[in-house]
Amino acid sequence: RPTAWSSATDKFCAAVGEEPAIRRVLFQSAGNWECKQADRYPDINREWSVHDPGQAWNAITVGAITHKDSIRTPGHEHFPTIARRGALSPMSSTSCGWNPIWPIKPDIVFEGGNQYHSNNQLWKHADLELLTTNAKFRERLLATADGTSSASVLAARIGAAIQRQYPTAWPETIRALVVHSAEWTDGMKHGRSLSSKSAVADLLRHYGHGEPDVSCALRTARSAVSLVIQDEFRPFKKDGTIKTNEMRFHELPWPKDALEAIGTATVSMRVTLSYFIEPNPGPRLTNDNYRYGSCHLRFEVTRPLEKPEDFRARINAADREPAYKSPGGGDSNRWEIGSDFRHRGSLHQDTWVGPAAELASKPCLAIYPVNGW
Repeated sequence: RPTAWSSATDKFCAAVGEEPAIRRVLFQSAGNWECKQADRYPDINREWSVHDPGQAWNAITVGAITHKDSIRTPGHEHFPTIARRGALSPMSSTSCGWNPIWPIKPDIVFEGGNQYHSNNQLWKHADLELLTTNAKFRERLLATADGTSSASVLAARIGAAIQRQYPTAWPETIRALVVHSAEWTDGMKHGRSLSSKSAVADLLRHYGHGEPDVSCALRTARSAVSLVIQDEFRPFKKDGTIKTNEMRFHELPWPKDALEAIGTATVSMRVTLSYFIEPNPGPRLTNDNYRYGSCHLRFEVTRPLEKPEDFRARINAADREPAYKSPGGGDSNRWEIGSDFRHRGSLHQDTWVGPAAELASKPCLAIYPVNGW
């Protein structure tokens, strides 16, 4: 639940009460867990919560994974590492124990180092940590570091690279591009059946949306294209009471003929919605996330073969005829996360996977508001 610290973090990102209001991207570490017993990994990481203020909605909270799975130092090569390549770092924390209505944290993960085990004890080694500059540089220029603090530095680096390449990008956009480029590694998915939405939700509570790729975040990758929309609108109005006011419909510029030509080939579409809320901290927010955020947004995409006017009527009550009936159905099975879980916090992402011809029939994306404080 929100605290004074996490609420101040949200205000800092959104520049609440500042003049001039200069919004910011903030990367913060999820917090570490010093596991000592090898047989408790990774179960203990499920129990160890992301640290305050890692629950802040507007900041990017960074957890740790590791690709370091071997020791090269002579005499230590035979010691086995505890975490497999691409899996959760033994120092990382998760949000598995949180109330499911609260944001998905960590948002992303980066390299945070590994440990080796001997006689059921976990030990650190420089080969399993990250190289960095030494604070006591007069004694030694370089040192090693590990954990979620190291991971958050790597995450901030990719944010800075995006800001340098796209200087007009909003902080919300930079946050979106970082997370949009993230993927779950084979090490993260190892042994997991992702056939159910609950299994995907559990994966998200461990790793967020995965490990970002700086090349994908900075430019179009091979066989992929990104459409970036920076927009603003006034979601509410006061007319005696507070009522919804505006929403946005965006036409997706699909190469429809090309998609229909490849027919049943499997393609994917990822949607990332990033916005900042103005926080409303208070003692009665344990089970009601709507009272915390000033404005909550959602996204929805046209269903297969759904006409534009039917889509608008489904999203917007003002576009409905008096005898309107909900069409029901949908294609929720095509979305990896699903609408029941993706709309947590103020950063929403999901990936649609299905036949190319079916994607060609989904020409419109809607962004609309729901209740806030």
